[in-house]
Amino acid sequence: MKRSADVVSRGILVAIVCLTGVLAACRKAEGPTSTFASSSPFEWLAGLRTAIDPRELNADTDEVKALVDRAVVASPIICFAGIPRDYADAGYVLGVIAPSRESLDALVQKVGREPLFEVRVRRLCVD
Repeated sequence: MKRSADVVSRGILVAIVCLTGVLAACRKAEGPTSTFASSSPFEWLAGLRTAIDPRELNADTDEVKALVDRAVVASPIICFAGIPRDYADAGYVLGVIAPSRESLDALVQKVGREPLFEVRVRRLCVD
């Protein structure tokens, strides 16, 4: 019984260490990487697709990037404050990001996809 408790404890410790590393990387971000100039720490994000494995987003990322170039984001969900709770455990998000709701609406129209969500977010990581 003690051996299985040790295995569980080690598993939890590994998970904590990994999460701490990811969060530390996010905290080192000096600011948003958006190409849009904005004095606000907030941006608008339209989440187009999510996946646990980021490789699942590769083809769609290339397609969206061809349409909106630097407005595309493909990042871990935890790199954004403000993501809807339904997507908090989704892993990675592919979307478009803009400094205003109006700019976001134009990008979404250009991409031609129905977003899963559109929210005001604050970036926590640098891509």
